[in-house]
Amino acid sequence: MNKIQLKNYINLRKEVKQIEERLKEYEFKKCSAKSQVITGMPCSHGSGNNTAESVVLSFVDLEKVYVQKLAKLNNEIFKIEKAITSLENSVERQLIRARYIDGKTWEEVCALIGYSWSQTHRIHARALKNLQNVKDEIE
Repeated sequence: MNKIQLKNYINLRKEVKQIEERLKEYEFKKCSAKSQVITGMPCSHGSGNNTAESVVLSFVDLEKVYVQKLAKLNNEIFKIEKAITSLENSVERQLIRARYIDGKTWEEVCALIGYSWSQTHRIHARALKNLQNVKDEIE
């Protein structure tokens, strides 16, 4: 686990939320496309050219793509959280979570863990080194 992967955590969570919202939207659109439209005009059910049906099928295909992407994103999030949890030092875990999971500033991290700026950065460097070693165990 490296710093770039940790920094990506917040973006992963944002993308998960965005996809979940999109899936809800598509579910609503699928249901509304299935509703019967009453026009008073006769129609042929055997023509295979049902617009509502094709719209629903398009949403179903798109939904599958999003569900697969969601699974990949959640897997990446899980790897990051598992790596952080595997750190043996409690202060290192708190620091990494605060900085990369919660998105706190360095000042907030220092206040949270109760160390000076320089000591916080030494702990951070040690935590990153320890996370690099953890990477092999997780994957």
